[in-house]
Amino acid sequence: MNREVGIIHYKTGSTDGVSLEIEKWKQVIEDAGHRVHLASGLHEHEGEERVTVIEELNYHSEAAERLYRGTFISLEAYGEDRAGYEEDLSSQREALLQQLSSWVTDNSITVLIVENMWSVGLHPAAADALLAVAGRFHLHVLAHHHDFYWEKITPLCLTCNTAMEIADTLFPPHSATYSHVVINSLAQSSLLHRKGIQSTVIPNVFDFHDQPTRDEGFSPDEFNSDLRSRIGLSDEDIMVLQATRIVPRKGIEMAIDTIAAMNSLLPAYTGKDLYDGRKVSTDTQIVLVLAGYAEDDETGSYLEMLKRYAAERNVNVLHVNHLVDSHRSEKPLKRYSLWDTYARADLVTYPSYWEGWGNQLLEAIKARIPVILYEYPVFRSDIQPSGLEMISLGSNGSRNRDGRVSVDPDTYRKAAESAFDVLTNSVEYEKMVEHNFSIGKEHFSMDALKRHLNRIMESWG
Repeated sequence: MNREVGIIHYKTGSTDGVSLEIEKWKQVIEDAGHRVHLASGLHEHEGEERVTVIEELNYHSEAAERLYRGTFISLEAYGEDRAGYEEDLSSQREALLQQLSSWVTDNSITVLIVENMWSVGLHPAAADALLAVAGRFHLHVLAHHHDFYWEKITPLCLTCNTAMEIADTLFPPHSATYSHVVINSLAQSSLLHRKGIQSTVIPNVFDFHDQPTRDEGFSPDEFNSDLRSRIGLSDEDIMVLQATRIVPRKGIEMAIDTIAAMNSLLPAYTGKDLYDGRKVSTDTQIVLVLAGYAEDDETGSYLEMLKRYAAERNVNVLHVNHLVDSHRSEKPLKRYSLWDTYARADLVTYPSYWEGWGNQLLEAIKARIPVILYEYPVFRSDIQPSGLEMISLGSNGSRNRDGRVSVDPDTYRKAAESAFDVLTNSVEYEKMVEHNFSIGKEHFSMDALKRHLNRIMESWG
């Protein structure tokens, strides 16, 4: 039986990991004959079919942020009045319940896939309303958890008994009829240990077909031919891409330290050929290009800290997100897809010290670019055993007094040497990226996702 499937998240159509994963699930589900309807608080592309924007779902709204802080940080916004907090929760919940009920009935939805809204905890009223909607309409429910609220770096404090009840009953719900999916084995163990909830691991995947789809731009082409010049790079410069969002857990200061180490070695490579025939000259610069956005910077100052730190280390950093979108466009301003930035990069940095999985890692593997990587826990437990070859920053990072995460200088030096060994040897460059591509295609492809989701979709009958 073909189903009307609703997938809901805070935002859709963006370049963040959850939005990108939603698109892959949507493709697999629709290829199986079902029809998918999206709902979110923000969708970045107008006019797409079967997309409903419910602005109150956006966790960046003033009301949602007030309720989040009232649940996990302090009741200060309510004058320390628990009753005021509970009234606000009830009011937001009821408003969302009406809109979500309309979305379900208008689209005849019988299957609900909740993306991260029952795990990360950013919008308690939306989580509560979703639970009520699922029960009201007797929906098949799949809860897809990418991050949990207890994994946050910033300290949390459940503010009152109501907040504790919300955390226990909503993040995530305990219903025995719901299916729970997590993206790595560490999250699976944590969910069972903390909440007593069984779950299935479905890792994030990528489309590893050799031919890019429309707008991907994983290969150099006419559209992205001017990307380097538009951001101020010359042909002889080395472009190091950081494609992730700009948030503290991405450890981008370690990318700056790595490039500082590479800069110290750069004069020794003057006159040498790079992997693609370009030559290192006395004018060659190594430039860290930040393609992601910083709207979710929880501290509000991480990007500015990175800029100051890069200046201290004499590392050239460019933030180019104003030119990058999830799709290519030419009006009113030419904007590149995220994939176009990969097409023109020489190296990718991935120094995250915490990831639920690692979408941008898979993107770099698909784009056939070497990766400088910090071995975050999920990489070590779930990804490294596949045999990927990375330029490693190890796994022994520590935080200094300024809040920056770093590894020891010798590790940076060895990583810089390994990076140049690959960049200046076309055979080694090709060998590494093709090896990683073949492993990605075998273990982390859309075919793997289809196998997982087919088993789940069978239960919808």
